[in-house]
Amino acid sequence: MPTRIKLPRNSDASTPNTSTSASATPRQLADHGTERSPPSACSQFTVFHPPPNRVGQENDDSFVNHIYGLGLDAGVTLYGAVRGIAEGKHIAARIHGALTRLECKAAYEKAVNHHARGYYTGAPHVGRIGDSLFETQFSEAGRKAYYDNALRNIAVSRALFGNHRNPMDLIRTLLDEASPMGAGLMRIAGQVCQWGLVRFIEEGAEIKPHTDVAGWDVPDSLETQQIEAQISVLVFLSQATKGGETTIYPVRMSKPQYDANRLPTPDEYAINHAVLPTQSVTIRAEVGDILLFEARYPHRVSRTVGGPRFTVSGFIGVLRDGRIVLFS
Repeated sequence: MPTRIKLPRNSDASTPNTSTSASATPRQLADHGTERSPPSACSQFTVFHPPPNRVGQENDDSFVNHIYGLGLDAGVTLYGAVRGIAEGKHIAARIHGALTRLECKAAYEKAVNHHARGYYTGAPHVGRIGDSLFETQFSEAGRKAYYDNALRNIAVSRALFGNHRNPMDLIRTLLDEASPMGAGLMRIAGQVCQWGLVRFIEEGAEIKPHTDVAGWDVPDSLETQQIEAQISVLVFLSQATKGGETTIYPVRMSKPQYDANRLPTPDEYAINHAVLPTQSVTIRAEVGDILLFEARYPHRVSRTVGGPRFTVSGFIGVLRDGRIVLFS
């Protein structure tokens, strides 16, 4: 089991109530894609609890609870979700309809034909606009480009939303306001990191099981070695008609374990599915949703059918002293 860390508690911030009613119907608990009408000015919020220790029980979604409350107290709710994931109380959280379809459509139309579209080094099936911290491990030139272009790439991501609100700026502001220790862009040896990487999975592609661990990507960094929780943030601009689901396996692996089970090139970023536990949670987020989960757990994205999956992504790093740093 991963070590649970305690984040400082804002005097107004509390982890959302995650009790699951025994009388809840299967539709209430199992249908992650159900659209409901939330109260005015609020977004629907789903918390995914760790599954019980049931051997052979795959995709156990009986520990799902719907919470309404991302309105005026948005920062409190978001920080509560981050704290719950960091402390091991939840596997993931999904904010339903955080962005309107109009906002997502406008950003997607700019991203889909963007001149800076490229593909990951070390993960050629995954596209991106900008640079990722993951790729800095492959060459000194790539490492230098990541830091040199970080602020420009933040501006590129921000420009996709035009006059609409940029969700990554909003998330940064809300966390900074709600966290007692504050939140801001991560800096490695004084160099600022990017926050808000546009990623896309083309139709017919998938992302195989892998983990995201900044301390492995940049092992010589004091900052990355202080990260005790690395929470993935995905803002969905488009979603495939079928597929595109995120499956999370709530188990931690050491780097030697991970390296021993890597797949051959060109999928060496990923690991053999056979070594993963049977317990898992599969989440299908829709356009306008924000998905958060512990990225150090192995996770995968199923093959997309009927269109690509575009997201704006980043990581919320929780440091040992409770400070929050943001990077992509």
